[in-house]
Amino acid sequence: SDSDQKRYAHSTEAKKRLWYDATITALDSLTPTVTGVTLDVDIHRPVLTRDEGKTWEECDPPSSHLSFSAGQWVDFYIPPLNEVGGYSITSLPVHLPRLELAVKRSRHPPAEWVTTKSKVGDAVKVRVGGEFVYDTSAFDNGSGTTGGLLFVAGGLGINPLYGMLRQLYSDIKERQSSSFDNQQRAVLLYSASTADELLFEPQLTAMAKEYPSNFTMIYHVTKEEDSNGKYQNERISSKEIGEALRWADNCASITSGSPSSSQGSHTSMTSVYICGPNGMAEEIGDICKVQGVPRSHVHFEKWW
Repeated sequence: SDSDQKRYAHSTEAKKRLWYDATITALDSLTPTVTGVTLDVDIHRPVLTRDEGKTWEECDPPSSHLSFSAGQWVDFYIPPLNEVGGYSITSLPVHLPRLELAVKRSRHPPAEWVTTKSKVGDAVKVRVGGEFVYDTSAFDNGSGTTGGLLFVAGGLGINPLYGMLRQLYSDIKERQSSSFDNQQRAVLLYSASTADELLFEPQLTAMAKEYPSNFTMIYHVTKEEDSNGKYQNERISSKEIGEALRWADNCASITSGSPSSSQGSHTSMTSVYICGPNGMAEEIGDICKVQGVPRSHVHFEKWW
């Protein structure tokens, strides 16, 4: 039907077919293995290809400008390779036409090109995809009484969650300047193999320092000892998830209370966002179910 065609024309899948020219404007070493990429995107001139990148044509008239939600990713087309990589967006929609990515070094040709061969001024193309997004409805009714947020990241899985946390921080900051009394709470449980691979740790810690009643960030380092006590040296546990859920639900201190007393005893209103290796996401999801989180409140993004 016409109405179905119109809905599809504005759907995520339809917009994914549209590419946008972009130029690399900065390359930064974020960790020993991760490169930060800043792009300047021509957001008002979508292009498309009908032959997998051999030729490109502008949309006439331009049918859509680039937009995205926190948590989404981009297909990243590299003309010299005629190949596509996929990387989560770490900047915010308000930052457009600037777009920020974080790419981990690997032998995968697109990642290898980005981290070892690319340079400022190189031309690429991007298109937005993904349905793993931060739900801003917690602020839509102006009450600030909806459930909290729990983010669980493993390794590079922090990327989309960092975008979501930046959006939440921006939302809180905006509302703190008004009469809005925001009680939104978010916990991040973030695990990496070594401390120097805790991507965005300074920025995340700064958020929690500025708004300690809204953010709690807990870091796990699993393959090296931390003599200063700054990081947890074990894997993320069921007990810790239970405490995080209760704090996000504004039920208890994150370091107090018996976790067993709440398992299955109430329905948590917290929304859970999990991004990490296969296996981790399922394990955390199962723990959240035992802790009383409805399945509809648990959102996954897996990387491989």
